[in-house]
Amino acid sequence: MIDITKLNTRFRNKKDIIIETIIDHYGREYEQLIKDRLSNLLIDFSSLPSQEYKFLQKHGDQLNERSKLIIESRYLKYKQAEKIAWEEVIKSIRDYVEKNLSIKCSDEDVAYMFSNSNFEKEYIDSQILNDSETHKLQRDNVLEEQIFFKNHPFLKDARMSQEDINKFMKYKNQVQKQYQITIIEKSQFCKNVFKDFVKRWETPIPAECFTRIAFKYDAFTSSFTVTDDFGKQTIEPYIIMRYLKLKNAGTKCFDTNIIHEVIHSVEIGPNNETFGLRAKGLNAEMANEVKTQLLAIKIVKELHDLGVFILDDPNDYIIQGQSAYEWLFPLTQDFFERNEQIILDCAINNEPHKMVEYFGKPYIEFNNELIRIFDNFMYQYKNSNCVVVSKNDQDLISNIINSMEQYKKENKIKKIAR
Repeated sequence: MIDITKLNTRFRNKKDIIIETIIDHYGREYEQLIKDRLSNLLIDFSSLPSQEYKFLQKHGDQLNERSKLIIESRYLKYKQAEKIAWEEVIKSIRDYVEKNLSIKCSDEDVAYMFSNSNFEKEYIDSQILNDSETHKLQRDNVLEEQIFFKNHPFLKDARMSQEDINKFMKYKNQVQKQYQITIIEKSQFCKNVFKDFVKRWETPIPAECFTRIAFKYDAFTSSFTVTDDFGKQTIEPYIIMRYLKLKNAGTKCFDTNIIHEVIHSVEIGPNNETFGLRAKGLNAEMANEVKTQLLAIKIVKELHDLGVFILDDPNDYIIQGQSAYEWLFPLTQDFFERNEQIILDCAINNEPHKMVEYFGKPYIEFNNELIRIFDNFMYQYKNSNCVVVSKNDQDLISNIINSMEQYKKENKIKKIAR
């Protein structure tokens, strides 16, 4: 039976063996660094009350009685808060449309244009269209949303310009953030769900600090920058994983997801930099995600061989097969495994640009092409629910890897200079 009050404890009870297994891969010279970076790691497996309640309705027989009562209580408070927040949204959007577009808009019109779930999502500023780093799929999603509003029956007569649409979307994002803040405040999210965060710093935390934590992705790693009374700043990493939401969706590889995020926490540097940073012409984001997934799978296999299970059901689990990053394994796995130590060395020292020193400029091209190919994969999956790598892309990545290996060989670099 699932006890939602014990999920964090299940991780904490296994934390020492998890850390030791991670150290084995990075090297004993990084033992203290890894322990220090994970010493203050916060992890929370809560889902939104609406997501938890959905699991209760479908799979209540898997929950113990205490969990059922907690979920029902959270959900009632959430629905009450949602009602208040939604009334604010309707009024704000209606007033904006009438004032700036000179169109009469009823509450029903706003409800037709939007939904509560629309405001639960991470808000996306339309300015990302001007960001060259924005993934094509994300850019097109924003454009599709803008076209939807422009052609909407209630807005069609307004003959909205692109500037009008951008302003509308920006305002919608502001309203969306306030919607999230209202729900957090009124449903006591900070008290019930994020008590570990509040307890850590022994001080009230403004609700706006929790919007990203509460409403972001299903699993992610981030960090707070904490400044003490003497002005000293420290990085406090945290991991969020929506356990019941993911379980409701059929996820069975929780331990791999958890370790993937723990690895990200290990690699957050003192200035909040990571191996996947975007700077100086290098965007190592996708290479970082793929190598992290490969390493997570290895570590979880070792943990499971030792009989160590975090949230996976020992009788019904998988270690891989539910991450889109694995689509790139056939193109990259051999390269990452041949060069694992130097890659992990650069990653834990937060020095992605050292990879260019080791593999030359082809490494920059390698990263750019992985991002492009992954974007294409996402389009394929969205449209056909399957992914096929082209022969051209296979040859291209193979040639780039050969160039990187040749550069490494010619320069005879055995260890990165520091």
